[in-house]
Amino acid sequence: MSSWSILRLKKRKAVPHKVPREGATVRSIAFILSAASSVALLTASGGCGSDDIAPGRDAMTDTNVSSLEKKGIDLSESAPLVFQTLGEVGASPGEYLLDLELTSRATSWGEANNESVYLAITAGTRLLAHVPLHQGETKFLYRSLVGTLSAGEAVSLAIASFSRSKGSAPLRVERATLVRIEGDEALLEAPAFVWPLEKRFDDLPVALGWSRVKKEYTVVYTHENGGTVTLCGGGAKGLQAEIARWGRSLDIETIYRYGADRGFLRCGGFTDTTDVMFDEKHPRLYYGDGHNRLFENRKGYGVICGSAKAEKTDGSFVGWGETAANATDDDTTVLLRPVPEVMDTFGYAAYSGRREALADRVFPWTYRLSSLEAERESSLSAPLTYPMDQYLFVDLHFRDVDGAGDGFCTQVTSGGFVIRAILRDGTVLPGLRVTQSYGSAGDVWKRVAMALPNKIAPADIISFQVEAQDTESFTLEELGRVFLVRPSGPNGALVDPLRDDTKPIELYFDATKTGCVADEKDDDAGKTLSCIGTSATFTIL
Repeated sequence: MSSWSILRLKKRKAVPHKVPREGATVRSIAFILSAASSVALLTASGGCGSDDIAPGRDAMTDTNVSSLEKKGIDLSESAPLVFQTLGEVGASPGEYLLDLELTSRATSWGEANNESVYLAITAGTRLLAHVPLHQGETKFLYRSLVGTLSAGEAVSLAIASFSRSKGSAPLRVERATLVRIEGDEALLEAPAFVWPLEKRFDDLPVALGWSRVKKEYTVVYTHENGGTVTLCGGGAKGLQAEIARWGRSLDIETIYRYGADRGFLRCGGFTDTTDVMFDEKHPRLYYGDGHNRLFENRKGYGVICGSAKAEKTDGSFVGWGETAANATDDDTTVLLRPVPEVMDTFGYAAYSGRREALADRVFPWTYRLSSLEAERESSLSAPLTYPMDQYLFVDLHFRDVDGAGDGFCTQVTSGGFVIRAILRDGTVLPGLRVTQSYGSAGDVWKRVAMALPNKIAPADIISFQVEAQDTESFTLEELGRVFLVRPSGPNGALVDPLRDDTKPIELYFDATKTGCVADEKDDDAGKTLSCIGTSATFTIL
């Protein structure tokens, strides 16, 4: 539940992440909020959704605060919102994050020139962050780090001039919470992203994950124009290969590591941070190339990071490349500071392939943005590619798979295995080839995405068939999460799980059954596996 008070200052505890972390301390701080002629003093704490908002009353007034919450505060181009941190913050500066529950305009990420409103968060002349309101008219909780503020410093929130929306209705701010960060390494070390203004609706870093064990951050981008997509033909053909190889049309990259092994995903590969600019402990990482790799300033794009089509996919950007200033940002950039969520809880510390769960378990709306972006860029074209709700997503745990290629972009494909879905009526859907080439070497979890030529009810998908190819031998350990993604509202998505936990499979695939005795084989850990030759069928549940 959320509690609000009016015309009184009280300390509140706020939970900035869905999964609590040891040693983290945060405090919700009251603001002075002013928009047009409305002025109110509010504090808030607690949950993230609109259902969490509860009415409250203050001893100093008989005003029912729920009416103020329901009414919200209008925010428009002519009426910015001003926050002022109060004396309770203390005399020393502190770092903050901003939670904003609001309703934006009727925008659609898939509609050119109506993609999204952007908010600019500033303190005086200092830009703190930009926030894309990608969910449009759906009420949504947006979260952004804002960096260091001094006691009593005023923070302004305004609609950015480079927003794109067909309407001009004011935004409705239902709740605004400024949270001081104390002792939370996930928030205090988190990177900031500087992106070309011309790519503010394209390949955007919109969500962030954090591993306490690995001391590193992983980012979810809405798409990837370069890399595999470009190298495999571009458009729907290139996107088909991207989905076949990596199980998604969005992009997920591990981009920054802090601590003794500090480094970032520079355009030439993971490297140290010698030339990176820092705001306190936060590195500023700049768009580097079409693979969504990064650089230490705007000079890297199209120069140091490469000028080939896969690296300079979108051509030149104003203010980026050889003519860019080295250490200052200007109106050719947007500054994004997403709040990270914990990744270790779904197995990322042990298996890097589990990072895919960041999208479906924490940020499912990223699937929708990616699908809408692909549609806007004319990359959805059956039978090569489909909207997101025509893919079946499957997590698999396996060991010692060999082979090369993907069966779409790579002309010669060898080894590996094919996985097929089987429907209740016995129909076997087209299969997907999995080889060692794309994140499948050794003992791994891997996400695969199987195209569904027609929309299929979840209850009609009942089992899988796995078939080893050529002379492949490998172990299939577990079946993980199996799910579909459904649209929700204009820009959102919901995950529809067919299976939500892991299921032991423990099958050894080998046409010759080498080392098997009575159709069983002990693995290196002493586990007894069933030897089944080249093919096996097993149910989802």
